[in-house]
Amino acid sequence: MDAKQVDLCDIWPAIVAAGRTRDRRKKNYRSADYRNDDSAAVGVAGEYVYALFTDSDVDLSYKPEGDGGLDFPGVDVKTSTFPSDPHLKLFEKDFSKPAKHFVLVALCLTKRQARLVGWISKDEAKQVAVRRDYGYGVVFSIGWQDLHPMEAFA
Repeated sequence: MDAKQVDLCDIWPAIVAAGRTRDRRKKNYRSADYRNDDSAAVGVAGEYVYALFTDSDVDLSYKPEGDGGLDFPGVDVKTSTFPSDPHLKLFEKDFSKPAKHFVLVALCLTKRQARLVGWISKDEAKQVAVRRDYGYGVVFSIGWQDLHPMEAFA
């Protein structure tokens, strides 16, 4: 599979359905995170692209308290809907979760296309992240330029 670009058009309805199911189940839990109307579908899309890259499966099982910061063993996948200049955005709580690596996926909602941008270890993320406010509170932001290429992911 090409690690750079994935066309999601054919499976987009399934991604949205999985996102809505996840959203409905989590609505009243603290693990719910609503930065945009498509938050759950955006997350599922990113996890799907990573799953293709690693030849694994997206975990769609019911977890009302959230995934604990692990979408895949040792990895928390984050998805940006700004494909031309994606930033890995982390909250303070992300640094205390068990993931050892963060992977960034850039998603173009209008074209239904996504690409793996890169990865960074939690320790590196702590060192290079810059505090920014995107309108929903201060987050730790890491530009795509500071990420390792997916081909170097161990």
